[in-house]
Amino acid sequence: LTSFDPTHAEVIGLNADRVRYGLLVLLALTVVAGIQAVGVVLTGALLITPAAAASLMTRSLPGMMAIASAIAVFSGVAGLYASYYLNVASGPAIVLACTLVFAVTWIFWSLRRRPEQGSSGDPEAGRSGASEIGPAERPLSDSAQSR
Repeated sequence: LTSFDPTHAEVIGLNADRVRYGLLVLLALTVVAGIQAVGVVLTGALLITPAAAASLMTRSLPGMMAIASAIAVFSGVAGLYASYYLNVASGPAIVLACTLVFAVTWIFWSLRRRPEQGSSGDPEAGRSGASEIGPAERPLSDSAQSR
């Protein structure tokens, strides 16, 4: 909340600066621990992939945070088991598990969207309203088009 609307956060009694700095410290600690554990590239994958998969499942921020955390924990455990039983490095095994979760999520999301296209193959044929249009499909506003 403090990242998107600090004024509203202050109105409801949160110290927006304190929360923002706390989140930045937690992010820094996560990156430092991740770099020591799996390296720079894998840390980036571990920060981005669960959030990307969760964003396909829900649009609410609290739900996205919970799902991303669950995906990260599941991927960590599954990757460590795979690392142990397949005798491979743990960092890449964890990231591959996380990527597999994202791939499965993306496939299910794609299949769920496909029936909405209708029998004509026209993606707009089965749409019931503008609220179902994804972010990449939304038309640009006048100010964004002039850039």
